[in-house]
Amino acid sequence: MLGRSRLALVLLAAAVSCAVAQHAPPWTEDCRKSTYPPSGPTYRGPAPWYTINLDLPPYKRWHELMVDKAPMLKVIVNSLKNMINTFVPSGKVMQIVDEKLPGLLGNFPGPFEEEMKGIAAVTDIPLGEIISYNIFYEFFTLCTSIVAEDKKGNCALREGGQYEALHKEESYK
Repeated sequence: MLGRSRLALVLLAAAVSCAVAQHAPPWTEDCRKSTYPPSGPTYRGPAPWYTINLDLPPYKRWHELMVDKAPMLKVIVNSLKNMINTFVPSGKVMQIVDEKLPGLLGNFPGPFEEEMKGIAAVTDIPLGEIISYNIFYEFFTLCTSIVAEDKKGNCALREGGQYEALHKEESYK
């Protein structure tokens, strides 16, 4: 009987902790308004614009962007590798990724195979790691989001991805 009361106490404490955590910042912040144009000590200037020319062969489409973003992409991919190596420190998982995943390329739809080969070539990141990051992204995010505010203070949220059921668009003031 004493074991049940301890279990109930632990479960109650866990439930209270979860309930209290929901009201902790940053999740309690309201939508910020009038943040455009950006300013402040962390503002580094306007974001660069890139044009992805879909008329180019898939292998070359992402070259301009990847030349500029390769150092940041390497940090992201290395973070994923470090996370995997935390759970399997032998490095065997990443060895399998680098050796076996490129063999899956024929199973990807559309031009993705050549696009990933081009990204790997420009960034000097192994092709298997580019593929694993794309798979990781699909499994763990399922969609992308864009939040924008026009000059009148209207916010627009666009969520979408490859899953039609998840597409939604909202506007609010």
